Order: sequence, then C-alpha cells, then structure tokens
Amino acid sequence: MEEEVRLRTLEVVKQKEEIEKTYEDAKHLSEIGRHITSQLSIEKINEVVYERINKLMHAEGFGIGIFEEDQNRIFYPGYIEKGEILEECYDALDNINNLASVCFNKDQQIVIGNLREDYSKYIPAYNPPQAGEEVTSLIYLPLMAKDKKIGVITVQSFEKNAYTEYHLNILQSIAVYTGIAIDNASLYENMEERVVERTQEIDKAYQNTKLIGQISRDISEALSIEKIISKVYGNINTLMDATCFGIGIYDEASQSIKMPGFIENGESMEDFEYNIQDDRLATWCFNNRKEIFIGDYFSEYSRYLKGTIKKAISGKDSTSIIYLPLWLKEKVVGLITVQSYEKNAYTEYHMDILRGLATTIAAAIENAKLYESLEDKVRERTAEVVKQKEIIEEKNKNITDSIIYAKRIQDATLPAKELVRNYLHDSFVLFKPKDIVSGDFYWIERVDDTILFAVVDCTGHGVPGAFLSLIGHNSLNQIVNELKIYQPNKILEELNRIVSKTLHNSTEGTINIKDGMDMAICSLNLTTNLLQFSGAFNPLYLVRDGNMEEIKGDKFPIGAGFTQNPEFTNNVIQLKEGDCIYLFSDGYADQFGGPKGKKFKYSRFKEILVEINNKAMSEQHDILNQMIEEWQGDLEQIDDVCVIGIRP
Repeated sequence: MEEEVRLRTLEVVKQKEEIEKTYEDAKHLSEIGRHITSQLSIEKINEVVYERINKLMHAEGFGIGIFEEDQNRIFYPGYIEKGEILEECYDALDNINNLASVCFNKDQQIVIGNLREDYSKYIPAYNPPQAGEEVTSLIYLPLMAKDKKIGVITVQSFEKNAYTEYHLNILQSIAVYTGIAIDNASLYENMEERVVERTQEIDKAYQNTKLIGQISRDISEALSIEKIISKVYGNINTLMDATCFGIGIYDEASQSIKMPGFIENGESMEDFEYNIQDDRLATWCFNNRKEIFIGDYFSEYSRYLKGTIKKAISGKDSTSIIYLPLWLKEKVVGLITVQSYEKNAYTEYHMDILRGLATTIAAAIENAKLYESLEDKVRERTAEVVKQKEIIEEKNKNITDSIIYAKRIQDATLPAKELVRNYLHDSFVLFKPKDIVSGDFYWIERVDDTILFAVVDCTGHGVPGAFLSLIGHNSLNQIVNELKIYQPNKILEELNRIVSKTLHNSTEGTINIKDGMDMAICSLNLTTNLLQFSGAFNPLYLVRDGNMEEIKGDKFPIGAGFTQNPEFTNNVIQLKEGDCIYLFSDGYADQFGGPKGKKFKYSRFKEILVEINNKAMSEQHDILNQMIEEWQGDLEQIDDVCVIGIRP
C-alpha cells in the first residue's frame, strides 16, 4: 500500500508539471500567433516561427517552403539546420520520391519517427537531402491561406520518434498563423487596398489566439470535470458555432465513454454514456484514435458508421460534427465534440482551434480525476516528502562541503598570482573554474635565470578534471625539480610518459583510455629574452608590432592512450621589446553567449588580444574578464577558463 501511495504521489506531481507545461505552451502559442501574423516578409516570418517553435519541440531542422507555380516547385528561402541558415534549396513537385511534394500535392500530413525505416509509407524510394545532414524524425504539413495551398512547413530532428501527437497539434496551430502571415506578406507589396481587410482578419486571428490562451489558462486552473466543461464551452462558443458541445471521458472500469454535462442549445442535458462497442461517432473516434470532420451527417455518416442512422441517445441529430480524440502522452483519455444543426458549419481553421485546446483539456481532465481520488493521499505524503527533502539537502551539503575542501587542496597546489608576478613582473593570470574545482591549471617554476610556465587543460572539468590536474601538476614538479629536464618539448615527452603510465596503472582492465591533457609550456631566459615553446594541441599567441602570430602546438595530447611516446616540437623565439605572449585553454573561445547564443570563437579572441596588447597587463586582465562575462550573460559557463598574458 505504501509503495502504491508513493507511485501515485509521483504521478500527481508529474501530472501537475505536465499541466503547467501545457499552460505555458498555450500561452506561448498565443504569443507565436501574434508575432507571426505581424511580420511582412517571408524571411522574418521564417525567423520568428523558428525562434518560437524551437522552444516547444526538437527543431534541429526547420523550414517554410513557398509554392512557386511558374517553377512547379517548393522553394525554401531560409532553411535552418542546427541554428544555421543553409543555402537556398527547393523541392521539385514532380518528384514522387520527395516528401515535400507528397505533402503538397496530396494535401497530406507526413509524420515520420524513423526516416530510413518509415519513408516507404509515403514515397517509393529515399533520396539524400540536397543540403545539410540526414535527419531521423520529421513532420511535413501543408500551408493554407484562404483554402489555397501556398506551401509546406517542416520540423526535423536527428533523434528517433522525436514527435508526438502533441507536437503535431502545436505545429498544426502554428501552420494556420504561418499561412496567414505568408499570404499577407505576398500581397502587401502590390495590394495596399486590401490592407484594411487583411488587418481585420489578422486581428481576429490574434484575438482568437489570445482567447485560446485564456481558455487554456482557465482550463488548467479547473479541478473538476464540470468546471472544465463549463469554462471551455463558455469561451469556445464565441469562436465557432457550438450549438452542441461535449467532452467525453473514457472509464476503463465500465469500458464506456461518459458524457457528463453535454450542452445543447445552451442547456446542460442529463449525463449519458456510450459503450465502446457501440457503433457511434464517439466510439469510432475513440477506438480509431482519429478525428471526425463532417459537413453533412446524413450524407457522410457511412464513412464512419455501418447500417442505417441511429437515433441520438440524447437531444436531436446534428448536421455538422467534429470529434477529436484527447491525447495525454501516448494514451487517449477521452474526446471533445462540437456540433451544429447547419451544414458545413466548420472549416479547417475551427479544427485547428480545437486541436490547440485538446492537449490542455486532456491534461486538465486527468489532473481533475487524480485530484479527486488522491487529494487525501497527497496530504499524507507531504510530511514524508519534506523529510526526504531534508535528507537530500543534508547529503548535498556534505558533498558540497567535501568538494569545497578539495578546492582548498587544489588552490594550495596552484602558484599564487603574486608568485607569478614576482617571476614575470609584467603579467596577468585570468583563472575562472566552471565548477568549484577545476580541470584547468597553470604552473610556474624558476631555474636560475629561466622561468618555466604552462597552461594545462585536463579532460573534463569539476571533480574528474581536478584529480587529473593534480597528477599533471605533481608530474611537472617531478620532471623539473627531480629529473632536471628544462627544455619544453622534452618536458612534454616525459610528462606524456608519466601520465600515460599513471592512468594505465590506475585503470587496469579498461580499453583505450582517452583521458589526458592539452597544454602549452614555455621557458623564458630573463637574461637573453629567448623564449622556447612546445604545445600539446594548444598554441602560443605572439603579438608583435600590432600583428598576431600563432605558433601552433603538435597534434598530440598528453596521456591519451598512445602506444608510443610522440616527439614534440621545440619552437625557439627571440623576443623583442614590446612583445606580448599569451597561453590559454579552450574555455574562453568556446563559451556560448552574445545575442545569438553562439561561441565566442578564436578569431574574436585574437582580435581582442591585438587590440588591447599595448595596455597594462592588469588592465588586459580586467578587459578580458569583463568581456567574457558580458558575452556569457545569463548562459551557463561551459568549461574552465585560464589565460596567461606576459610582456617580457
């Protein structure tokens, strides 16, 4: 019993999270509609739709295809893959092996969870993409404007089965606004006289979208089936003819679809139900998990039902009828219906409105059912949840305290920045660990008139990187102070031997271990100003007379499982007055940020170093630190950052 209560409690919490997400998505759809329909260019529409839809589903690939009648093709003015706009591409509509042409020509929705396995449901043969990479999951929907096909919209993912009925419903809603916006944009240039008419249509769509968002919020707050039905009906009747309206709920125990509070002509009728074995439109919708769209029931019923027309269980027969299954995750929990006595009362636009609400309604119904049956159990479990929270917080505190203590140990191994400035008077160290402890470290040692110094980037960050950094730091001290090796390339070769041996001994039984270090190491003779440099992947930047020179390291990491020790190159440079040299890990250039959330990149890093190299080293430190913090903004720091600058 206790395990059952625990599982039900977790289910309640999960359902609450899903309802909150559904409500947020509904609000987001309202915002999307407003933004899409306010754009007056195809490129801007493409950008706005992608920006918004990428928050609601996997959209590694996204495109809006425009029908070009004179070319008989679908043209993509700005297809986006992995956040980058690809070169202009198109799909020929006479190509039977093209999914976009099937979608457009047959007015068919295409939903594929595994392209290589499922393409044959739609096309005879598979052709690789014109541009970009091959995807796995995809959706294609036709774009309509005033009952006219104007193109297609597609979202694509590299993951299998990335899309559900929920995502399809969202994209269907967005396709309506996209079609309106594209049609408006194409007419705007040479049809100014229609602006007033189109503005009214757009305003209506916007107002309807806001109303849908309001309905979704009201539904999400309702905790009873009766309240949900009342709130939906009270609003949806302003968007379409809902002479008859009902929400059916599947009851597994009785194997029936219960219809509480069915509304006809504004009046609630007595509750009734359908056995799922009955030959009715409601049961057909539920059993087949498919939508029903009827403009004239008396001539179209045979598409769904056998035999003669059956008398309505309650009330009178409707003429125009919509039924939609209510999906929650991968399960149908009921259905929604709107009905009218008029013929052809509904359009695809009305279907899209109901699709946009269906997921919210399903989640709200499930939440209401759970709320009614589990409210007492939730209270009983609250005390236990609080206790578990306290235990977890205590454990987290112990772990964090241990890591903080480990930081003290790591900090004790790092050279004090005052020591670095004592050895190299005109220098700075910018050191920003991603976590409490770091996988990057810097090292410095003096031997007579020669200063040896390095920046090292160990595999990973946090605790694993910190352990590896201790191995590297101690090994460097051993090589210089005990083995008396001072030449940078020889130091790297000996370090590679020690680290490889250490990792192999500590990971016996593993295969092809890849842990290691990238680093740059220098020796500087203070008397002759002769600099020697060697690098394991990492380079050295030299700024001289306002120009940047990059001295690249060898493409060998330290201790990454090579069977033989590689030989590293020793670069010798005679420094001049005013020269500045920089050693660094990859954390600075790889940080995501800026207005588009992209990497800082090495090219920008180089430009900044050239721009600031005439400034004092302390000022260079402050500029670099401020610039990376502003670039990062609210995004997470992705790696440790270490930069050393020296003016000999």
